Amino acid sequence: MMVSEGGINLENWRQEWADNKQPADLTAFGNSLASGYIPNLAIIDCTASDAPPAHYLEWMGKGINIITPNKKLGSGPLDRYLAVRNLQRESYIHFFYEGTVGAGLPIIGTLKHLLETGDKAQRVEGIFSGTLSYIFNSFGAGRPFSEIVAEA
Repeated sequence: MMVSEGGINLENWRQEWADNKQPADLTAFGNSLASGYIPNLAIIDCTASDAPPAHYLEWMGKGINIITPNKKLGSGPLDRYLAVRNLQRESYIHFFYEGTVGAGLPIIGTLKHLLETGDKAQRVEGIFSGTLSYIFNSFGAGRPFSEIVAEA
């Protein structure tokens, strides 16, 4: 990890990296961001890892907004998820989550906005995962399930 408040010179980034690199530390990363003078800080977590969501509450407590498609917060410990959502509701810190399903369509946000404006969802049906659709259409006699999942 390398953090630089003044930016990284692309002309000699390899040398800067060699001189200034540190082991990755998400707490130190959040502290470094929060100690600067940048308004409206945001961390964009595009990982599928459980490591960043474990720090969301800590980062939000330092005034850092979170933007993510990472599903680990919502599928992890309920108390951690509720703490993040409560902090969002009780402060001016944002937690923006949007996963994509249905070939990359932003269905979660679209449904949320429809419900917030008074529309009622009667029913939602379908296979909204391209991966699951592929598995369901490929599964059959002669091929092990594990092979189809690995291929998907």
